[in-house]
Amino acid sequence: MTDFDAPTPSRRALFERGTRDVLQKEAPPLLQRYGEGEIALGPELALRFPAAPLLSLFRVHVIYERMRLESAALSAQDGSALLRVQVDGVRSVQFAYQTYGMLGLTFSPGRLSDADRRHWLANLRQGGDVAFLWGAQRWDSDYLISVPDRYHLALYAFSPQHSEAGARLTPDVANQLIGWLEGVWLA
Repeated sequence: MTDFDAPTPSRRALFERGTRDVLQKEAPPLLQRYGEGEIALGPELALRFPAAPLLSLFRVHVIYERMRLESAALSAQDGSALLRVQVDGVRSVQFAYQTYGMLGLTFSPGRLSDADRRHWLANLRQGGDVAFLWGAQRWDSDYLISVPDRYHLALYAFSPQHSEAGARLTPDVANQLIGWLEGVWLA
């Protein structure tokens, strides 16, 4: 199935809300259009981030071993862009997109369950379709969308405070990130 096909029940289920969710906002227009099958999300995000940096270097840093506080730095070869992923065991994760060592945006998907983490990592491993990293609050909290491609994995982050960021990971770096997250989250 391609993104251009009509939405499947499973895609629609991502965007349906129960009656108890009345305090939560509606899905952002981009996700509404994707949920209705009007757009292909991968190409649409690529248009929003036409010059997303390609991150080809991967390095892990253990900050505090006893509490499993670790970070991974994914960077461009010229040092112009960096994606720092910091994990505090299974409790929290932050994705900090930085450019030229001067400006950065940090995204923290909230209230991720073990199932949320496992589902996202499994989708990344399979590499077949768009995958969302969000908790029960979905788009009312920070979230990530990953889009696999033959030559890279695009990783986009969004915040309800109108911030967004994007980067592309080489296949090698994507596999190292997935393996590292599996080791920290699923251990």
